Amino acid sequence: MGIFVIIKLIVKDSCTLIAILTNSLLIYLALTKSPPKMGNYKYLLCYFSVLSITYVTLDFLAAPYVYTFEASSVLLMDLRNTIFTEYPAVAFLIIVSACGCFGATLAAIAINFIYRLWALERKGRLRYFEGKLLIAWILLSLFTGFLSACVFWTTGPNDQINNYIRHNLKEEYDLDVDQTSYIAFVYWKSENRVDYLNILDTSKLMIVNIIMIIPFSIIFYCGLKSYYQIKELISKGENEFSRRLQMQLYKALVAQTFIPTLFLFIPVSLFLVGPLIGINVTWALRAVTVFFSIYLATESLPIIFLVDDYRTAIANIFRRCLSKPQVATVSVHDSD
Repeated sequence: MGIFVIIKLIVKDSCTLIAILTNSLLIYLALTKSPPKMGNYKYLLCYFSVLSITYVTLDFLAAPYVYTFEASSVLLMDLRNTIFTEYPAVAFLIIVSACGCFGATLAAIAINFIYRLWALERKGRLRYFEGKLLIAWILLSLFTGFLSACVFWTTGPNDQINNYIRHNLKEEYDLDVDQTSYIAFVYWKSENRVDYLNILDTSKLMIVNIIMIIPFSIIFYCGLKSYYQIKELISKGENEFSRRLQMQLYKALVAQTFIPTLFLFIPVSLFLVGPLIGINVTWALRAVTVFFSIYLATESLPIIFLVDDYRTAIANIFRRCLSKPQVATVSVHDSD
């Protein structure tokens, strides 16, 4: 267990630094190097990057452990030797806020897919992303995060859960539950040796699943339609610049969906739902927090390296450092 903790700390610290740097770079590129045809999408990219920086900062502060025991799922923060020892309420707020960022991130990815689909369809729907309406989309994402945070707020520490996980937590992580802060779902309880379903926590899980399923459904629907729209766009003989930009943005979105699916959504689903249906893979879930860090460090890379204007801007930075000729990106404008 000691080796795992060391690896976790190294990966988390490295990924936190990379995430802050790459997302800051993406904000700079979106605001200064975006082609005109990208429109207000650049502001969605900036919002997504700010959200990611907030998320990675909260994750760094919490340094959470993912823990399952029998019929419970627990995300906990070790308060030993930290400034939060005397302020467990602040530690709990950090955990809940990180969970809120998770919900907001799901919604933000779905909103990105909606924008890209409407941009490809060219039916004038992008007017719904202009001015105050753009702010409304961002507020919708934040509301989803707030709703997620409210659900997780109700799953905080209590004496019953403390007593339920105390012995096993000491064995698995050498942690005293009284020196931790956590959120927990306990799905099944035992009373007089008769198991019964904990309806309250199961209902909360259903809300969390809905918050995850709706964005996934939007992503799948918009992603599939976007694929066929791009094929149609190419067949209609659109100019090369339009085809390339749309394809670049679509590939970036696909990559930005694959990365969180692999490193975030699947592990989170296994963590939350596994104990409910009798699947207990604590040995595998120990790596979940490492996956979180990898996700946060890599989720902005696809858009940076798949969009020509951004990639060229980065290349020119290195060319200036090496005193080599810079490369210019030529934009072709049409009447669309």
